[in-house]
Amino acid sequence: MRILLKKLVRLGNYIKPYKTELLATSLAFSISFLISFVGNTARGLDPLADPSVPITALASLLTFFLWLLTTDVCFSFIGKKYVSHRNKDPKIGILWIEGLTEDEVRRTSHATEFTPNDWAHTLKTKGLHVEFIDPSRINDEYSMIINPFGELYPEEDASNMSTLKRIMEYIKTGGVFVNAAGLPFFYMKDLKNNIEGLTGPMLKYYVGGFTSTPFKGLLGRYQPSVTLEPTITDAGSSLVDTWLYQNLGIRTTVTSPRLVRVRTVKDPYFEGLVNNDGVEVLEFRSAIRCEVAHAKLIPILISILTHKITGQVRASYPIAAVKFGLGYLVLIGMALKKDRINDFKLVIECLKRIINKLQNRGTLD
Repeated sequence: MRILLKKLVRLGNYIKPYKTELLATSLAFSISFLISFVGNTARGLDPLADPSVPITALASLLTFFLWLLTTDVCFSFIGKKYVSHRNKDPKIGILWIEGLTEDEVRRTSHATEFTPNDWAHTLKTKGLHVEFIDPSRINDEYSMIINPFGELYPEEDASNMSTLKRIMEYIKTGGVFVNAAGLPFFYMKDLKNNIEGLTGPMLKYYVGGFTSTPFKGLLGRYQPSVTLEPTITDAGSSLVDTWLYQNLGIRTTVTSPRLVRVRTVKDPYFEGLVNNDGVEVLEFRSAIRCEVAHAKLIPILISILTHKITGQVRASYPIAAVKFGLGYLVLIGMALKKDRINDFKLVIECLKRIINKLQNRGTLD
């Protein structure tokens, strides 16, 4: 069943751009079938003896089925069934950089102090099947894949960001990709050359400078002494115009880690994850909102933030999922510290509940 659903999902994704053409073709074949059938019947002939009758009938049914597969209702139904089957016996992959020691992993990671071994051990205590995988093994064999390096991800081809493209395809076709901490994909680690880079656009800023060209305005000649000139640097990347925002439209907080009190959304699968009074977590670059139509932000944990200067109150989501295609990017907008082990346990329990909901519902909506 899972293989059949997988093939239908892939077929649906492939033919979606031709939705209108498929409907028009189905109608054309239907008209041809009716003309042949009625014409033969009117002449007293057996309609089925004319090869054009069954051929046009089958062609009409086939193209209508393909068109039906592209409709939102049908494709969504099949997609949910596929995601549900994919999570019935979940296999979790944890990304691993071959050759790194535990200390090197800690130095490589950003916004988290928990190593891949920490993730594997804790997930196994929840009865989940876990494997360490390198980026080349990101595929639909795994219902969930975890990047334990926080804001950094391992990249095989930094010049083309091929691993990141593979991750997005994995999510689009029904996978769940979990980013351990902070802002996903802000940094990348070139595995071949052992070079760390940034994924976002180069940081733009303004510097003061002197002008030598006089400016003649309404009141005559005016010589400004200082101007602001835009410049860029490849040493940093914007926290506002990030790769995550450019591709999935997700805005995040940009402040340093801070303690916030969180509660869960009103969802039977996540209620009880924290007590009624809420708990404190170390929030860091958590999701605020989604600004594009092709993705959807699904909050799981909610915190209320108050701006220190303006007093403005707004919500952020230290744990949330972004729906993209049939799958999800799970955002852990927290800094995971060893001295705050309960934050880490909360994340693990949340992942188990995400799998449970996908098993039963096929969707987190």
